[in-house]
Amino acid sequence: MRKNQLFIVLLLVLSFYSCSNDDDNSSPGEENTLIGKWKLVSVTDEGQLEQASECESKSIIEFKNDNTFMDIAAIESENSSNCVYDGFGTSGTFVLDNNILVRTTVDVIAVPEDLDNPDFIEDAKGENDPETVSFENGKLNLIETFEEQGTVFTTIYTYEKTSADFFSE
Repeated sequence: MRKNQLFIVLLLVLSFYSCSNDDDNSSPGEENTLIGKWKLVSVTDEGQLEQASECESKSIIEFKNDNTFMDIAAIESENSSNCVYDGFGTSGTFVLDNNILVRTTVDVIAVPEDLDNPDFIEDAKGENDPETVSFENGKLNLIETFEEQGTVFTTIYTYEKTSADFFSE
């Protein structure tokens, strides 16, 4: 009889322990969601990692529950050493299916002077090439792959969650 009681107590302890482990494992899944604001941390282009500069780290992309996004890039000004808005911005809708992100009905919302030409703007509109979405240590990776003259190129944009507003001086 005593062995049965000990066995039952042991089972109860193990069941409580396994329940608490399940609860702990649920939080990483919550971090691995595209929805939210993300700021640029680094860019890996053809295997070469480059950390975002202070200005580049003000580049923010936001994905909302209604499948809309806004993407505002910030870069250093060529005319001064100040970090001023001088980036490119798009907004629109997106579809995420099996970790493949396609930004659709893209509209250009901000254009730096050096990119202010009709051909460039038209090319940026419409539907963007698919990007692969992955998460690593709470960070978002958007992976672009494209082919040019038979050579495949890969660029990985790494973001981390932020509560910051879009770039302002």
